[in-house]
Amino acid sequence: MYTHKLAIATIASTLLFACNPPPPDTGAKGREQAQQEAAPSNPFAGLGGMGALSMLGNLDKPGPYEDLAESPELDAKAPHYAVIELEGLITEKSAMGMLGSPKTIELRRLTKRLHKLATDDNIQGVLLRFGEVQASLPTADEVRRLLVAFGEQKGDRAGPSGAVLCHGDNAIGATYHMMTGCDKVAIESLGMVMVPGTGAAPIYLKNALDKLGVQADFLQMGAYKGAAEPLTRSQPSPEMQETYQAILDQGYETLVAGMTEGRGVARDTAVELIDEALFYGEQAIANKLVDAVKPYPDFRNEATGGKWKQIKLSKKSSGLDLMALQRFLGAAPPQRPSEPHVGLIYAIGPIVEGDGGGALGASETIGGRTLSAAIRAMGRDDKVAAIVLRVNSPGGSANASEQIWAAVNEAKANKPVVVSMGNVAGSGGYYISCNANKIFALPDTMTGSIGVIGGKLAIGKALENIGITTHAMAKGKQALMWSPYQLWTDDERATVRKMMEHTYKVFVTRVSDGRGKAYDDVHKVAQGRVWTGADAHKHGLVDELGSLEDALAEARKLGKVGDDVGLEVYPPEPTLRDFIKGFGSMAVGMPSGWASWLGSVAEVMGPLEAGAVSDVFAQALQLQTEPVLTATMFPMVLR
Repeated sequence: MYTHKLAIATIASTLLFACNPPPPDTGAKGREQAQQEAAPSNPFAGLGGMGALSMLGNLDKPGPYEDLAESPELDAKAPHYAVIELEGLITEKSAMGMLGSPKTIELRRLTKRLHKLATDDNIQGVLLRFGEVQASLPTADEVRRLLVAFGEQKGDRAGPSGAVLCHGDNAIGATYHMMTGCDKVAIESLGMVMVPGTGAAPIYLKNALDKLGVQADFLQMGAYKGAAEPLTRSQPSPEMQETYQAILDQGYETLVAGMTEGRGVARDTAVELIDEALFYGEQAIANKLVDAVKPYPDFRNEATGGKWKQIKLSKKSSGLDLMALQRFLGAAPPQRPSEPHVGLIYAIGPIVEGDGGGALGASETIGGRTLSAAIRAMGRDDKVAAIVLRVNSPGGSANASEQIWAAVNEAKANKPVVVSMGNVAGSGGYYISCNANKIFALPDTMTGSIGVIGGKLAIGKALENIGITTHAMAKGKQALMWSPYQLWTDDERATVRKMMEHTYKVFVTRVSDGRGKAYDDVHKVAQGRVWTGADAHKHGLVDELGSLEDALAEARKLGKVGDDVGLEVYPPEPTLRDFIKGFGSMAVGMPSGWASWLGSVAEVMGPLEAGAVSDVFAQALQLQTEPVLTATMFPMVLR
């Protein structure tokens, strides 16, 4: 088993060096709501150690050589703009850890902040300053929808320049798409707007495996189930080329819609602008891509009328928070509303058997036992009126997917369950979603992939290349079926195929029952094919195109919960028990140094690409113990 991990780690290292891309009193209810809107407080504030460090100075206060935090002589109780700086990767949930996750922007935290500001009568609008922001196109589209909704909610109370102002050093691709949701858009004097359309470079690994002597032996259920292609081919099959093109086409339409709806240009004009791709200075203004080209301080002061205050995405408490300390120690339960409310459960990352790292791993991996337990807990809780399952997963273990499906089915018998799909809900990610009362997806969500793959990586030749030989010995015709040293025999392959056919039939049946469609009708749109959210909607695999906020609104409606009631969110803030249990836990048996290697990939290729490569190798490693997966190995980032 160790040699198998070593081979995978060697493959990863080879790929890293082979890649050289260009750098690119309101009462109890009110108090409860306030608690929900506040960011997790520091239970050690005011104490020794961490508390003493926080007392060295207000970290939110600018240093002597930094920009002002607010306009001079600002009256915070008078109308003004809230300034938010965005920097880093926009993600569902930051990974939990002792040192936190720098340079990440939690989508839900941004959402909550905008909702709070929209109801503040002293806020005329927001000014978003975009730095080096990374986001997938579905995530960027979700942020754009948030900005549009903020402007609509602010309505007549917006400032003279509009409710949403945006400024960026540059405005490129997905970042520009977000900015089309703003009332006014500006870039730096030498900044550029780049709208080159949609492009992708699927990563195929077979040549690297061949050089290492690693043989990929795979079977698939479904003509379009190309999940193993990154390991078995050096280029996409015709079926996968068709899938990739459909995803690019939908992404292109999303970008065009942002320009036509947000910037008021005609569709034909938007197409011409995309073909021209790069704009700067007066070009960008003349083509209505931006409203101003000027330094950020000048734009900020002019657009806000000189009335602005910089804020953080999170509110932070000062002093000793005894309740937060008790929650951290496990002496008090997690924060949640006291009245009937909606429970929001995140299902993020590859689906694996077991606990997947428990609560600490829940922001990166979906453990079958962990997530199904959380769903059941909310399902039997009378205070939870409805559940929203937020899915962002390429799938993984068929067994764990079935466990989670069963938990959703059980919860659904007691209360409404609504699914919101993020970037991807493929294969197992769709498996755990298909039985919900209602499914929401974004137009660019990669979903479906209703199919099964099975296989293993045979490393016998790779070991021979470095002087290690193995000698097969067994009693029993198929005793070495799961041996990592040789390919399957014909009998072994036939046995695996039977198991895969059974798993596929169960998968299609789950979808058929959940969606209220005939088995044969589901089979026609299954076949392992990855659909965009827009196409999945046409085929009845999802109910509505919409964001997480749309799904939450539907859950409140079905559960008869008011908009002013906060959410209960899983995974909650980690406790001491979670950290203790999490020490030494590595999801999917990652080799030593994996995190360091992925960090190097992120530096060279970017965090989104690193995530895509990580998913492929995580699922390849998963084959050590689960040779049959409902997984979507999709090493492609839409740009």
